[in-house]
Amino acid sequence: MHIERHNYQDTLRMRFNLGPDPEDPTQDLLRVRSYTRIKHDADDEHLWSLAKGFEALFAGHLVNAYRVMHVELVESQL
Repeated sequence: MHIERHNYQDTLRMRFNLGPDPEDPTQDLLRVRSYTRIKHDADDEHLWSLAKGFEALFAGHLVNAYRVMHVELVESQL
């Protein structure tokens, strides 16, 4: 049995710090947002630029950005 891997699509996951929590000022509000259906051949630099653009929209600090790569595993005949 031989398994092949086919690129499917990627997801950009971003975590933002929106500042102090109004209910508990000792804690920060962290929010996670995802942008799905990213082409697997998109450059990391483009994804970083996209994350920085969302940072401006959310008026929060980008804590981290993750590229989650989705692949399809297929059994093949040799």
